[in-house]
Amino acid sequence: MEKLKKYQLILSELVESFAKAAFSVQPGLENQAITDMIHNHFQVVTLGWENGKFVFDILLHFDIKDDKIWIQQNWTDVLIDEELIKKGVEKADIVVGFLPPYAREYAQLATV
Repeated sequence: MEKLKKYQLILSELVESFAKAAFSVQPGLENQAITDMIHNHFQVVTLGWENGKFVFDILLHFDIKDDKIWIQQNWTDVLIDEELIKKGVEKADIVVGFLPPYAREYAQLATV
């Protein structure tokens, strides 16, 4: 299986499992898995109504760029890079996008 298809499958399954896990979902809120295989964006969002206010939070966000998985957002307590490695993603193919470029080397993953 080519790398892009493999990574798309891994991320699709990951966001589906996190959406079903109901992280911090209160009554009136729901998690949704968003998978865009054409543009390579993968998210878990929480949305709904809580205490009279509309909630829309991005729990997880991944992109695939140049055959690398970019972790753009992680509001879970899960070390998501370790989960990706367990699923077969090479360390050199994981970029922590929410870290500034100068700090990425300390994550011991891809710097770009």
